[in-house]
Amino acid sequence: MCSTKVTTFLKSPLVTWIKTFQKEGYDDQVDCFKLFDGIFLNSVWQQIETNGSFHSHSTIDETGDSITSRIRNLSSLLYKIQSFYYDSLGQILVLKLPDVVNIGRDPEDECNLEDLGAFLLLLLGSAVQCESKEKFIEAITAFDFTVQESIVACIREIVDNPSSVWSINDWGELTSIPEVDQSRMYSTLVANVNRLAKERDDLSQRVVELVLEIENLKSKGPVASLSHSHHHRNRHHSSHHSHHHTPSSLPPSPSSTTGSATLLASSPPPVGTDGLISTNNASLYNSYSSSSVSSLLTINNNESRSHLVVELAEAKSKYRKVVAELEEKSELVNELKENLEQSKETCNKLRSENLELIQEARSAKAYRDEIDVLNERVRKVDRLENEVQRYKDKINELIFYKSRVEEMREDNRILTETKTMLEEQLECSRKRSEQIPELEAQLLQLRAYSNELQFQRDMDRDKIESLMEEVASLQVEKKSVFEELAQVQKEMNSLRCQYTAIEPVVSPIGLESNLFEQLNNDAAKRVLKLELENQKLHSLVENIRNKDTSVTLMNSGNSKLHNQYQTSSLDSFSSSSASEKGDTTLPSQLLDDGLNYSSPVSGNDSGCVSLVGELNSRLERMEKENLRLKGTIEQLRECEARIMELESTKTGQEKELSTVRDNLQKEIYKTETLERSLSNLTTDNSRLTRQVEHLSKRLEDCSQEIQALEGENSKLQGTAASLRNTVKRLNDLEREVTHLEAENHRLEQERKSNEKEITRLKQALEAKDSLIDEQANKVSSLELEKKQLSKELDSINANAIHARELEKEKQELVGDLAVCKKSLAALRQDLVDEKIKSQSLTSEMERIHYAMSQMSLKSSSPSSPSLLLSNDSSQSFDLPPFSPANIGKTDWSNVLENLVDNMIRRNLEMKESRISALENNLKEVESRKTKLKDELSAMKEKISKSQIVTDSKGLESSLDVMIEEMEKRLKVAEEENKLLRGDNLSLKEEKDQLKEQVKSLQEKLNACLVRAMICIRVRLRLKLKIVCCWLNGHHCPSKLPIFRRKYDFWKSVETLLRRSTKNWKKVINH
Repeated sequence: MCSTKVTTFLKSPLVTWIKTFQKEGYDDQVDCFKLFDGIFLNSVWQQIETNGSFHSHSTIDETGDSITSRIRNLSSLLYKIQSFYYDSLGQILVLKLPDVVNIGRDPEDECNLEDLGAFLLLLLGSAVQCESKEKFIEAITAFDFTVQESIVACIREIVDNPSSVWSINDWGELTSIPEVDQSRMYSTLVANVNRLAKERDDLSQRVVELVLEIENLKSKGPVASLSHSHHHRNRHHSSHHSHHHTPSSLPPSPSSTTGSATLLASSPPPVGTDGLISTNNASLYNSYSSSSVSSLLTINNNESRSHLVVELAEAKSKYRKVVAELEEKSELVNELKENLEQSKETCNKLRSENLELIQEARSAKAYRDEIDVLNERVRKVDRLENEVQRYKDKINELIFYKSRVEEMREDNRILTETKTMLEEQLECSRKRSEQIPELEAQLLQLRAYSNELQFQRDMDRDKIESLMEEVASLQVEKKSVFEELAQVQKEMNSLRCQYTAIEPVVSPIGLESNLFEQLNNDAAKRVLKLELENQKLHSLVENIRNKDTSVTLMNSGNSKLHNQYQTSSLDSFSSSSASEKGDTTLPSQLLDDGLNYSSPVSGNDSGCVSLVGELNSRLERMEKENLRLKGTIEQLRECEARIMELESTKTGQEKELSTVRDNLQKEIYKTETLERSLSNLTTDNSRLTRQVEHLSKRLEDCSQEIQALEGENSKLQGTAASLRNTVKRLNDLEREVTHLEAENHRLEQERKSNEKEITRLKQALEAKDSLIDEQANKVSSLELEKKQLSKELDSINANAIHARELEKEKQELVGDLAVCKKSLAALRQDLVDEKIKSQSLTSEMERIHYAMSQMSLKSSSPSSPSLLLSNDSSQSFDLPPFSPANIGKTDWSNVLENLVDNMIRRNLEMKESRISALENNLKEVESRKTKLKDELSAMKEKISKSQIVTDSKGLESSLDVMIEEMEKRLKVAEEENKLLRGDNLSLKEEKDQLKEQVKSLQEKLNACLVRAMICIRVRLRLKLKIVCCWLNGHHCPSKLPIFRRKYDFWKSVETLLRRSTKNWKKVINH
């Protein structure tokens, strides 16, 4: 087999592909003998079909030396391939199948190479359609381009060619075939039917000839001539026909091939699509088996005729048994036919569901190569379209930035206007804030005045209570006087009755008695008027008590009125007693001496006249006192109205002050926020203006590039449209001219390879040009970067120096903060000292209280006041000398009040001096802050100027390089600005926190001090009152328990204040 045909076959693409299945390290090369024996091809099949579903009938003879082993191996392989196509792929092989008998009988014949190529073609189609097809496709792509093209052509011939393979799923029904391909598929189907009918006729004629030869062998003895003629005829027909099945048949099973005669005798007859054996097929199969036996008998020349007859009889008996079994099983097959049809219907339904997907897959396989051809042309078009779209997007961005800049300019204008307006408002608020200290001073004065008025009110309440008690006692005395007057009147009436008996004797006495009655009536009327006026005054006193007004002047008037009334009552009582004495003496004198009546009567008349005169004078004085009291009452009412007006003005001013403070704080906060926003907007505005300038220049360049690209794009779109039209025409031509597909494909592949080579060369040229341009740009950009970096180094050094200065300023501010904290600690210590002082004062008060309690026990001892006051000798107070003579002269309450006021003033002056020092420190911190702000603004302006310079230089090189550099520098500058802003904000926050802490501490300290001082002052005053009451105990013993109750009340208030100060101290320490 060293001919040229064999060598070309071994160099064919199918053989090179089948050689890839040879194991590594296997020394024997793949040749025709190895392919013809079937062992290597079966091993290839095992690698293709790894599931083992089609290995059940495999009985491979590893020797491969005899004809039967070769035929058995090849027939089993053919059966497996047919089963795979039919069961797995749903396809029927309609191409000319290889003749297994001729290949196994004479492998050295060159005519069998076509059948071997058919075997390899079937294996290739199975490999590219099995489950592990990716592995085999990767192995195919590893070959050369020409080998790949020829293998692809072979794959198309076995996969997509209806002349070779007929798909039951896709082409089983007319509706499943597209309308465009129906005519073509119908023509191929008619051609396949004609070819299969012709092959059927040839095979039937061959069967008849073989049966005749067998019969001749039976009748004749010698077999040499028959074998010779049969061999010659077999060789003659091997090039024209081979063993072939109908489209719906399956291959015969080779499991019973034990010998040359039993190979054909034991194989079952062909089964139709309905599973039944037709009589025609059975006869053909019978004739074919007998002809095969005759052909085998020609091979075995040395065997005897008797042996052949015995084997023939055995084969016929076996055949009869098999036919009987088949007839028995045919009934079962008919029963199972319905089940099979139902299962086919379900399978058809399932296949129809997958029909569309399979059609799409088939069409994708057909157009895959055409798409690969156009992909490279379309890529360039897509790339250019993407660039055009990118430039359009950039244009849109530039338009957006332009509109944004206009909006920012408008916003900037509005912000400037708002800035001017807010500055005006700030000036107004500053003017108002200047008036705040004056208002606070007025408020403090009003508070002090209100405290004094409250104290006076308390004093007036106490005095009103004492006056009420005195008025009640006076009413009791008045009732007793009235009773005495009634008794005097009764006695006078009795005297009148006694004197009526002697009316003619003492007629002038009767006149005098009438005059006396008139005087008494006048006095009674005046007394009633005075009582009514007294009641009115009493009601006015009660009204004034309910309104809590001061009635100091009324107290003095009431006391005077009380003294006058008391003296008048005593005088009237003495006169009445004298008159009673005179009246009592009168009857005794009349009894003793009845002649002397005129002398006692005249004495009584003179006494009554004097009494009436005195009563008249006293009534006049009381009327004057009433008038004076009415004047004082009017003055008290005026004072009350004035106090109410002052309180209303006080509350109004406090509300106005609180509103002014709130408005001032709000305006300050608004101004700070607006200043921040204004600074941010100015920086953003400057940055955006620079960006707009750069983008406007870039927009002009981009517009020019876009115009050029649009021209290229239009050209490319025209070429793409023409290419699409050509592709459509090519598809139409390929459908119409199917017989020229191979040549067209070859030309197309050559065209593709040429185009790829052209594109590769173009890309190489473009890459070289781009490299040259990039190198030139890099050189120029490096030179520019060198200059810019030198400038940037200078600016960075200056910034570093400035940053160091800022760090020094920060350290100074930290030192100032430490000083502020120390001052706060000093304030806390002062608060503690003030608390200790208040505790010492309370201890002194307790000692005074203890001394007073001892004095109450020893009220008779004159030295107790001196002992009480000697306890305060530890304090360096300037007290007047204490002596019994100074008890009524010295006002001890005023002395102690002056001492307490002096102490409070000293403490307040100290606190105000410390607060002023803290305020000066805060002002210094604010001034430093303003300096830092100015320096930051100057730095920002420098940075913006440097950015503008670098931008103007960067535009000369290229836009892309400029943008990258500017972005990096902007990032660095933004980071520096962020750091500086963070430091500034941290300093502001620390300053605000310190301000808030100082304010809160000042407010709370002031509140605590005011409350403590008020409590101490009230307690001191109450102590002084208690001492004064004790000293003057014989004058006002009823006031002492009232003052003690008040003292206990203020003592409880002071304990509550102590607890609150302790809690506040804990909070401060925390």
